Amino acid sequence: MNRDFTAQWKEKKCPICGKRFLYHVGWVYKIGSADHLKIFCSWGCLRKFENRHPAAIDRRKMIIDRLKAGEDVKSVAKDLGEDYSKVAYWAKRIEEGKV
Repeated sequence: MNRDFTAQWKEKKCPICGKRFLYHVGWVYKIGSADHLKIFCSWGCLRKFENRHPAAIDRRKMIIDRLKAGEDVKSVAKDLGEDYSKVAYWAKRIEEGKV
């Protein structure tokens, strides 16, 4: 049984630290879906990415909490780096009593 061992390994540059590394296609530190996959050189770099880019549910909670605290849509969008229309959507939902 002669398998091509090199076909299982690929080279990549870590989006956090910039280090070039080899990863095995079946065992890799990754996050995202097939069309938006990010691959990292280590668990530490994966965690750094997660800390810098909170999940959508966490971002939504931050938006809602700040809007309920009385902040205006424009400042929330700017401070959190979110799209104005997304923040305005949640402001409207709060106003309608649906959140």
